Amino acid sequence: MASPHAIMCESFFNLDKEIIVYLNGCHDSDLLSMEKLHEKLEIFEGMRLHIITCLLLYLRTGATVHAEKALHRARHLNTMAGPGDKDEAGKILETAVIMKDNGRNLVQSLTLNEIRRQLKTRLEESGLLTAPAPGVYAACQCFQSTPQDGSTWVPSLLGLAGVFKKRFEQSTPRDIRDLTLAINLTLVGLRATPENDGLYRSKRLQSLSELLFARFRHTRSRDDLDRTIQLREQALVLTSSTDTDWVVQAYNLGNCYGERFDMNGHIDGLNRCIMLLEAAARRQDMQLEGDILCNLAFRLVRRSDRTGSMDDLNSAVAAGERSTNLSVQGHDRTERIECLAACLSKRFERAGSMRDLDRAVQLLRNAVSLMPADYPHRGQTLNNLGATLGLKHGVTKSAADLDDAIEATGKALEALPSDHPSRVLALSNLSVFLKRRACEATCNVQSRCPVRQ
Repeated sequence: MASPHAIMCESFFNLDKEIIVYLNGCHDSDLLSMEKLHEKLEIFEGMRLHIITCLLLYLRTGATVHAEKALHRARHLNTMAGPGDKDEAGKILETAVIMKDNGRNLVQSLTLNEIRRQLKTRLEESGLLTAPAPGVYAACQCFQSTPQDGSTWVPSLLGLAGVFKKRFEQSTPRDIRDLTLAINLTLVGLRATPENDGLYRSKRLQSLSELLFARFRHTRSRDDLDRTIQLREQALVLTSSTDTDWVVQAYNLGNCYGERFDMNGHIDGLNRCIMLLEAAARRQDMQLEGDILCNLAFRLVRRSDRTGSMDDLNSAVAAGERSTNLSVQGHDRTERIECLAACLSKRFERAGSMRDLDRAVQLLRNAVSLMPADYPHRGQTLNNLGATLGLKHGVTKSAADLDDAIEATGKALEALPSDHPSRVLALSNLSVFLKRRACEATCNVQSRCPVRQ
């Protein structure tokens, strides 16, 4: 679906549908690159595309420098256009003047009309018009009846977004259309928030980013993740570093960069992730510090895998230690124990210290002992314990270590659901361990046989 910005340009300019679709899908950074690419062109088509790009940037960002540049180029185009292009050049100039003066208001109007249409369509599709869920009817009435310039209009809009967000979270199966409508409602609310209102803009940027990140989790859309990062960066800039909310924002933004690194493998994203997590950890937030340190340890290990840095690996172990020391009994503690064990195992593989490996085994044994039989993550922890014991057996050649590895991996297979992705790894590990035991048993028998002439 075309954005209000694209609808504006399609209505004012004689553009092919393919160009509209392409421009509508461009990020702001892509449009800025296109603007630079076309700003020196003197041919009619190139200049027209440059003007449209500048106006789209203005409509999206509100930065008047883009509108001024579009108007300047439109005047130049009107001056140099040949007889066959003179009429269209005149229309482009007239449009640039109108959009510079009124474009943001026009887009706002188009946005509201479009959002009302989407709301009506969604209510009809879901049957909420005939059997409204709690809160839907009242929120819709408030949105439709509150004057746009009233002080409660944006809160009513965001309240309606919250209703559809909650509906998405509580529905089985979840319907992505509810979440998309919540995103669009929140986007309108953000656009209606004055640029100089830092507090509310920060909160609404965060709200929109949370919705986009929820959709990313559901669809794995790279565009949604990129937009989430962009919004969270903007919100962080508007938030004072002394604000209690800053730690949460930095932590969430760091995790987004980590997700993007997992998708594209670009080390710059991982570096930004680690920098943000380190900054958040230094604030020593009582509620979040343990989680921050655990994620920081994991990301430092990932960077060490990529760069070979022992400093990162040592820092990961230190972060894992701090995270575990901050833990109390329960779900968080077992996850943090596993995180530290993984860091120690990785350092053993690189540095060869048996002390690290022994400690990793002991930590994983402790983690398993803390888990009830029906704990969701128990199968994976048992599989990790089996793999670490198998690693230890490779060094010690102890039959007891191998037997323990086989036992732990067998229990992991019993605990893991049939469709769990870790089952393949557990089956592979168990196969390796059983072959080792069979091989060692054969070697022992052969060593006890008398040598015959």
